[in-house]
Amino acid sequence: CLKNYSKALDDKYNIIFCPIFQLTPDVIEYADIVVMLRVFETIDKKTQMKLKTKPVIYMLDDDLLNLHTYDSVKFAELLPTSKNYKNLIQYIEGADLCVVFSQPLEEEVKKLNFKIHMLSTNILEKYLNTPQNNKNESIEVIYCGGDSRKEELDFFKDDLLNIAQKYKDKIKFNFWGYLPDWIKSDTNINYEHEDFDMNYYNYMDKLSKRKFDIFLAPLFEDKIKKSKSPIKYLESSVCSSIGIYSDIEVYEKIKHKETGIKIKNQKGELEKAIQDLILMYDADKE
Repeated sequence: CLKNYSKALDDKYNIIFCPIFQLTPDVIEYADIVVMLRVFETIDKKTQMKLKTKPVIYMLDDDLLNLHTYDSVKFAELLPTSKNYKNLIQYIEGADLCVVFSQPLEEEVKKLNFKIHMLSTNILEKYLNTPQNNKNESIEVIYCGGDSRKEELDFFKDDLLNIAQKYKDKIKFNFWGYLPDWIKSDTNINYEHEDFDMNYYNYMDKLSKRKFDIFLAPLFEDKIKKSKSPIKYLESSVCSSIGIYSDIEVYEKIKHKETGIKIKNQKGELEKAIQDLILMYDADKE
């Protein structure tokens, strides 16, 4: 994201990435603008004082303010009573500008800081122009991400197992990141698993060099997930796949059967969508 906006400014600015634990007054002194991305850790007082001498942008791509309502155990570090949560509020309120990537998140952050701007989700252009290996022996289906969509994958468990059984000789599942236990325990499913690369540039480099046929992006529509950006649409484009998305607000700009396949969050919908694409690929080969 920041690299794209640097390019829009004719590369007149250098962007330096600094982990929060390495942030010091000297680093801030060197900067003209400080962008804080998802920061909620405690910053020492001297560094905080130095921050006040520079323009500060707080950038947020997930609703960290309400993650505790989604899972209070997993996100205990962001409970309203925690020091991290108080830091988060302080950083948002004190920013000269807040940047978000979805309207629901914009509405949430506006409660703390009216100086806010919503940007469109974007990726580096080079990821759309990387040569790929287009010779898949089987139909390749991929899911990318952590366990934040565990609920969705579990909901569509029967859909995926039915497809895996019906087309076991022609379909292969790829899981980059979270792998459901029920996939691991079924010896009849053709699948590969890779750990999710937390370095997003490494992840996108690897994704852009692969060719997948179907990209799975089911998503339930609750307060937290409504704040997500449609980044999965861009990721599916990077690996030249047809994405299957839930028909919810996050993916409202995707046109059904033109720029992707949209399904209702109902059992059987994902199975039907995958089967239709398999039949389409078969017809194209004939």
